[in-house]
Amino acid sequence: MKTLALAASLALVAAPLAAQGIGDMTDAERSTFRTEVRDYLLENPEVLIEAISVLEERQAQAEAVQDQSLVLSNAEAIFESPHDWEGGNPDGDIVLVEFMDYRCGYCRRAQPDVERLVSTDGNIRYIVKEFPILGEQSVMASRFAISTLQTLGDDAAKLRQREERLKQAKEQSTAKMAEIKQKLEKLADTAAEQRKAAEKKKQAEMQGLANAAAEKIDIANERIADLEAELAKTKHHLDDARKREAALQKERKTLQDALKNKKKSRDRD
Repeated sequence: MKTLALAASLALVAAPLAAQGIGDMTDAERSTFRTEVRDYLLENPEVLIEAISVLEERQAQAEAVQDQSLVLSNAEAIFESPHDWEGGNPDGDIVLVEFMDYRCGYCRRAQPDVERLVSTDGNIRYIVKEFPILGEQSVMASRFAISTLQTLGDDAAKLRQREERLKQAKEQSTAKMAEIKQKLEKLADTAAEQRKAAEKKKQAEMQGLANAAAEKIDIANERIADLEAELAKTKHHLDDARKREAALQKERKTLQDALKNKKKSRDRD
């Protein structure tokens, strides 16, 4: 109901706009119109998605029409060029045009399927157009193929095309092998660096353990030294105690002897 109310409000606002035009709106009318549109889109965002979908569909249709128009406007150059190699059925009602670069990996991989399709269908007129876009070597290969076609005919041109594909496949295989070799070397270097880092880390850990052990040994030696000093001090105290004990015993004996002598003297008296 709310959506219907908004739609009705938009219709009420749009009606005078259609009559007088957006440029004739007052500031209040323009503000009201913008508010109603904004509220409607916020509450119905699927409208935007639907609009975008319709726009994309129309653009795709326009591009398809443009492509068809482009093909039709260049039909003679595309389908009737004397410089192109043709295969398959020259009277076939299906025309397959391949724009090819001899260095194109996708073209090379698709070629067996294309040849199988042309040979098994029997109703395809197959046109190969030289389309060198991958560098100077592609241009040279294309020129050579065209020269071969013009001087030696269709069979030689077809053979030359296969030779060029084989040559380019070999070059790309060599490049791929070089790339793989480079990656392997990089992996080996990375492994060596990781091994060095691991050895360095291990050495650092071992050095850390050695330092920790040395620190503990130093602490133990200090403790032993402290204990030895304490032991020496205790021994000194024991020696002093023994000396005091000997002196006390000597003094006791002296007193005992003095008491005995005194007793003997009394007894005589």
